[in-house]
Amino acid sequence: MHTTNKTPARPWAKTRTLTGARVIAFDIDNTIVDIRSTKRRAYRDAFQKLQRYGLPGDASNLADRMLKNARRRGIDAPDLAKTFLYEELGLRDERLAQEAQRLLERFEPARVELFEGVIETLDQLRNRGYRLYAVTDAPLAATHRRLGSNGLTGRFDGIITREDTPRGKATPAPYRHVLEKANIVPGELLSVGDHPVRDVSHAISLGGQGVLAAYGHRPAHDPSSAPHPPTATIGSLRELLALLPSCSQAQAPRVAFA
Repeated sequence: MHTTNKTPARPWAKTRTLTGARVIAFDIDNTIVDIRSTKRRAYRDAFQKLQRYGLPGDASNLADRMLKNARRRGIDAPDLAKTFLYEELGLRDERLAQEAQRLLERFEPARVELFEGVIETLDQLRNRGYRLYAVTDAPLAATHRRLGSNGLTGRFDGIITREDTPRGKATPAPYRHVLEKANIVPGELLSVGDHPVRDVSHAISLGGQGVLAAYGHRPAHDPSSAPHPPTATIGSLRELLALLPSCSQAQAPRVAFA
């Protein structure tokens, strides 16, 4: 497990003390996990291995090209390796494609890169009495690869993946799911994530609060265009601790994947 520290300029920043929350719903990719660094490391090491089987090219260069392809097609697309080899490299080798996909999935867990302060922040929030949920658009298997080998599943009271809500965070449905599972009213929900709409505005539209994780934010996602501005903006996950008081609720048992 590795850590990344990113604190970008944030001209749209809006910060205040947050009160009323009992449950915090965290996005995973680009909020908990630096997914770009994680995937690139896995791609590079997989391509290095595949060069023994005749794959041409520089592994680092191939990893950069693969990452661009993944961002277009979906970071967890099941046919990503095959599409890249066939369409980008012109290598129509089914066995090579299957081996590439197997290696990508096998290498990812050991190459997960967490943003700085993740473990410390989650533990301190739990010690303050908050219940923690992970809410992601990734499928269950990919979520397990990101969290399972890093001691993170046991730090969440619930994990909502793509299988739980068919359209994912394109709608507020995952946050309604959290409200139901946690048995709370909307005002007791706080969502934290890098996407101004999917992770922030949707939670606010239900009556909760939303914190924009600026360190994982991409320029293509303009916060000013979101229907609801963030309740607060943070430049590192640790900054969340300064915004949240202790919560008086009793802690619920932690859960892992079903």
